[in-house]
This record gives sequence, structure tokens and C-alpha cells, in this order.
Amino acid sequence: KKEVESGSAFSKAAGKGTGNEGPVFITSESLKLDARERVFTYYDNVKIVRGDTTILADKVTGRYNVNNEIERALCEKNVVITRGETM
Repeated sequence: KKEVESGSAFSKAAGKGTGNEGPVFITSESLKLDARERVFTYYDNVKIVRGDTTILADKVTGRYNVNNEIERALCEKNVVITRGETM
């Protein structure tokens, strides 16, 4: 499991100051969203990309705030993090 949190969750996983500012793109086979509680779960072939950093996982659960920014994300099962050409 890899857990990251705060308003800039992905920056913590990617490493601050590495040129990874900008939008976060998430793709997966399926998504369960509870808009009322602001909780999401991505399933199967989850791919998160920001700048030159990519996180792959089988499952990602988390919360987002009123500004639709990720506050916390928990990546589970077969987690791989790559930055640039090597990590």
C-alpha cells in the first residue's frame, strides 16, 4: 500500500520540487464515486499521471475537497511508481 495525503497528494508521492506541478490525470477500468461524501475508488488498471511521474495500481481509494482537489489517496495492490525514465 502507498498512501499520500494533503491538498497536494500527488506531489508527496512524486517528490516535491521535481517539476511535477500541473493537473493529475487518472484512468481506470471502473470508478465508484460518492459525491456526497467526496470519496472515490478507482478499480482495475489504475493509472495516475502528473508531469513525468506515473503511478500504477489495481485499486486507488481517496477523498477530495470542495475544490475538487485530492486530499488523500491510498494505492493498493501491485503499486508501481515511476518518474522520468528511471526511479
